[in-house]
Amino acid sequence: MALINDIETVRANGVNVMFINDDSVIADMLGAEERFIVPVLGETLYNDLNDNIADPDYADLLAKVRRALAPLAYWSDLPNIQSVITDRGAAAFASQNMVSSPRWAFYELRETLADKGCYALERLIQYLFDNKTDLNWTLPSPFKIIFLTGDEFYNFFPVYQPHRTFLNFRPIIKQVEDQYIRTSIGDLFFEELRDKANPSTEDAKAIALIKAAVANLTIKTACEILPVKISANGFTVILRDALDKPWQGEQQAEDTQIGLLYKSVERTGNTYASKLKDYLNENASADLFATYFSSSYYQAPVDPTTIVDPNTNRQIFGFI
Repeated sequence: MALINDIETVRANGVNVMFINDDSVIADMLGAEERFIVPVLGETLYNDLNDNIADPDYADLLAKVRRALAPLAYWSDLPNIQSVITDRGAAAFASQNMVSSPRWAFYELRETLADKGCYALERLIQYLFDNKTDLNWTLPSPFKIIFLTGDEFYNFFPVYQPHRTFLNFRPIIKQVEDQYIRTSIGDLFFEELRDKANPSTEDAKAIALIKAAVANLTIKTACEILPVKISANGFTVILRDALDKPWQGEQQAEDTQIGLLYKSVERTGNTYASKLKDYLNENASADLFATYFSSSYYQAPVDPTTIVDPNTNRQIFGFI
């Protein structure tokens, strides 16, 4: 059974719905739950919530789920609701009192629903993380990256509507971690830092350097990936949006602008990655950053008063 079944609950969670007749039905809640809620809760907690929907112990969780579910369900289903499929094909509603919304209003409405829903979805993720022990919840594998939410990412690189943009960034962040961080400090040590519940001061500094590097290198990779839409129709590039869309007046950035951003974030990201490596090598010991210290990724700092043979990488002698 869906977690939202009536119009009153829809209205109570940020979607202003008015039914025209008694035959009207609400948006496809089950479809939205499968798409947006189950991947976050996991099958076990989702089933528990469904089985205990009237239990006061689940009231806070249910409220946060519904706050995301209602707008996202209508965002997803609005095109289907806007047009009715009849025995003569698709038709739009019209009467003496109401007509279909103009295109600009339709797009504005979908934008608002997406913004509300994605913001609430991030609050749900944060709530689950903060109460994971009580809820017996485990962070799903696709969410196991150095950033939990878009707001956290925003602290290291500002992006527009981070709670929405971050949905597209998650797979890119995982790619950046694999390409730049794991190959530099090792899988075990990276995961140890990533999953620290109560990081020490030294851990926190290392984690901050990782986040700064990953955030900038994610933007670098996004410059390559996001402008291109890969679909069943092939590879396409957005040239210009419809004039009646909410973001009218905006279009894809010029190659020169993207190129400047690409070089800037690549340089900054690599600088933070280098600082991370230097910080770990200078401070790692059997007691601090022990996993890294005992790995092949650790490099003992070179004494600046020592000459190193460039062919063998061995110290030759000290000098003053």
